[in-house]
Amino acid sequence: MAEILAPAGNLNTFYVAVNNGANAVYLGLKDFSARKSAENFSYDELKTALDYARVMGVKIYVALNTLIKESELNTFFKTVIKLREMGVDAIILQDIFLGKFIHEKLPDIELHLSTQGGVNNIYGAEIAKEFGFKRVILARETPIQEIKKIASLMDTEVFVQGALCTSFSGHCYMSGFAGGNSGNRGLCKQPCRQKYSLNGQDENYPICTADLSIGEKILELQKAGVSSFKIEGRMRRPEYVGAAIRYYRSFLYPHEKMGDELSALKRTYNRGNYTLGLAFGQTNSFLSTDVQGHIGERVGTISKIVGNKIFVKGSLNPAKGDSFKILRQGKEVGSAEYIGDPINNLTPLAYKGKVMVGDEVNITTDNRLNKELSSAVGVRIIDVDFCAKENNIASVKVYADGELVALSQTEAILPVATGNPLDENEVRKVFDKVDNYPFAVDNYNITIEGKPFGAKSVLNALRRDAYKKAYDKLAERDIPWPALIHYEKESAPYRPNSLAVIAEDFSNLNGYHIAIFAPSDYNDTRYFEKFFRDTPIADDRYLYIPSMLSTKDIEILAGCVKDFDGIYGENPHAIALARLWGKKLFLGMDTNIFNSLSLSIAGSIADEVAFSKELSLKEIKETGASGFGYIFTRGDIKVMELGYCPYGKKCNGCKVKTLSTLKDYAGREFTLRRIKLSKCYFEVYNPYELIYEDPHRGIYNLVLHKGKDVVDRYDASEKEYRTIAKTTSGHLKNPIE
Repeated sequence: MAEILAPAGNLNTFYVAVNNGANAVYLGLKDFSARKSAENFSYDELKTALDYARVMGVKIYVALNTLIKESELNTFFKTVIKLREMGVDAIILQDIFLGKFIHEKLPDIELHLSTQGGVNNIYGAEIAKEFGFKRVILARETPIQEIKKIASLMDTEVFVQGALCTSFSGHCYMSGFAGGNSGNRGLCKQPCRQKYSLNGQDENYPICTADLSIGEKILELQKAGVSSFKIEGRMRRPEYVGAAIRYYRSFLYPHEKMGDELSALKRTYNRGNYTLGLAFGQTNSFLSTDVQGHIGERVGTISKIVGNKIFVKGSLNPAKGDSFKILRQGKEVGSAEYIGDPINNLTPLAYKGKVMVGDEVNITTDNRLNKELSSAVGVRIIDVDFCAKENNIASVKVYADGELVALSQTEAILPVATGNPLDENEVRKVFDKVDNYPFAVDNYNITIEGKPFGAKSVLNALRRDAYKKAYDKLAERDIPWPALIHYEKESAPYRPNSLAVIAEDFSNLNGYHIAIFAPSDYNDTRYFEKFFRDTPIADDRYLYIPSMLSTKDIEILAGCVKDFDGIYGENPHAIALARLWGKKLFLGMDTNIFNSLSLSIAGSIADEVAFSKELSLKEIKETGASGFGYIFTRGDIKVMELGYCPYGKKCNGCKVKTLSTLKDYAGREFTLRRIKLSKCYFEVYNPYELIYEDPHRGIYNLVLHKGKDVVDRYDASEKEYRTIAKTTSGHLKNPIE
């Protein structure tokens, strides 16, 4: 059965999701959730949700999908154990190495690799499966051709609705470096939704993506073998979640179609009129450059303006409390609210803003719809067998799916009636009342012998007892054997001081031990010829492997990598590709090694490992990794990776340069670097370069610089560096939360 997987940021939204037809729900706790700003769940609330989910035949997946610091490991593992004991259906993790450890210790826990784990091709999926993950939640950049291959290997979950991260998930550091609020730690402040000037153009929202909504394309994903269809939105209102579930059920279960589900979806949340995303290829609708908030659904246009009122012509049919936005050429120019009934077929609204006749009016809050979605009732079908005999006790049996789930009996015998005896209609009326339980009786089997008298209070008590027992039985979960996760911090192997340099131009550089070649064009052999001319003295030469790779990209890279000693990668697929090509492996800083356990596991797999650039030096020292693990200390800070073209993918006659700029409201300039493989990818770099006194094993990232420029940054002392560039000490000095 196709699984529609819904988000729940709180218990209320959970009920709305289940009652509107979700097959599974994902949610977070107060800690370790990548949506810390959501209300999230306490253990008591989770227990309530688990009980209801079991009764309704719905699964619950709990997201522990943040990066775990050394100081948090004990609490994290206690949380994993607690969730196992509570009987959650799966745990969602970002850290693939922690997942490997958990699977080895407790293989009965079902693990799902978060989209922040970055799987976007069959090679990454193979590693996830090898490490013990039952399911991969694919990166939103994964094309349909790769989805088919992955779905043939293992359970695959794909986003079908909701907000799209601008950056490749798990590799966005813009919020963290801009204000110390890390998306990888659940505190993203969404700088991608802000205004920027792209290459000197007028300010708009050039890296703000429209919301994903694939509609009937879900049937193509179903045909491709996708296991679960995911709705994003743990921060969204419950009515949006309900509308999204109904919308996709209308495609997967067309006999259930209730009305215009797309209209309902737009009214609950619509940023930029939706996009099909990247699974089916980038289209003109992918970016929402004029709008970054909810614009609702168009319901009419302004016909006339009188005082502080506008009169709207169209299909409004509003109710008290409904709200509207007014748009002109796609941009918001005002807002309005309902104030009265139509006059001469024109609906009056009170407005604010600089509006004009002819402007588009969109409804953004439809209270009747919201009430309908929020008040949906979930139903678990049961059958009731009732038996009553005069001068005997009465009993009731409750069945669900043919299984006996409750047996209740009256304490006292039923006497012979002196007036009206008990009859079938009376029994049905009593048991049709289900109190607060989500039950609906499908079949009755009522046996009444003689003329028993049953007081209504006695029958009501019998019903309450039977339905409570039925609910408790249906909510039961298998309790696993008690377990502990024990780990000991292993002493990391000591390796001497070493310097690794990531660059495109190595002219006149020397003294490094590892040269990591990161070309802007993997198709141009001149880049490679120059690299090998310029790096004769490196101990090892590694090829930088991007984190988003299609099959065609991998074919290009296979031809490039032959003369290199190893590959530098920041994605699980790098592990598989290093094996495939027989090369050394350097797991880079965007692998996000955050603690000693992940470091130990990664270090047993790779030849070299780097710490996450979101760790402070103090936190790195807490891992006990003295003499092991590279630390990013100098150069260009990559804060985003874009799997799409911010210029609208106008490939014919493309004149986009390798480097371009993105300027924010404060005048800070982020650099956009274009990478060419079988298609173009883009990297976004921080306006401030990183400089910190080099510890034992450092990484310099100097990909934006060439010639004397790169030499200056390579040779400069920390003090000198600050005179030639705008600099920051990043998180090495200032920890993220």
